[in-house]
Amino acid sequence: MFPNPDYHKKVDEGKKWLLENLPCYSRWYRFLLFWPGSDQLLNSLIVDPKWPTENCSINEENELMRQVFVDAMLNQPVRPQSVCLLIVEAVTGGCPDEPLYVDD
Repeated sequence: MFPNPDYHKKVDEGKKWLLENLPCYSRWYRFLLFWPGSDQLLNSLIVDPKWPTENCSINEENELMRQVFVDAMLNQPVRPQSVCLLIVEAVTGGCPDEPLYVDD
């Protein structure tokens, strides 16, 4: 999960009213929350055949996303001996042997 500074932010009364009273608004709002992450994620899942495989990533954007995740985990209050258990040596969003999407 990407760090989200607004995760615990209170929902204002106007937004609550819209979600409860305006037909289909809750579905539209949910879509608006979902779409930016989905649309922007695709490029990070395209395998770059020239990208070094020892990086546990499949392209530059995927590596940057991985670093965001790793940095977020390292900034959590955990015991130092637990860090190696948190950081998985695998591609963010998929597996290097079976990529989610390959650009032919």
